[in-house]
Amino acid sequence: SSHGRSGIERWIHGSVTEKVLRGAHCATLVVR
Repeated sequence: SSHGRSGIERWIHGSVTEKVLRGAHCATLVVR
């Protein structure tokens, strides 16, 4: 197993999660 690959996957997953959370936050602001 390559440590670098898992690091990249973790970074990508974190980036996607951050975007989703930001999108949900903006959505709640718009709804309110």
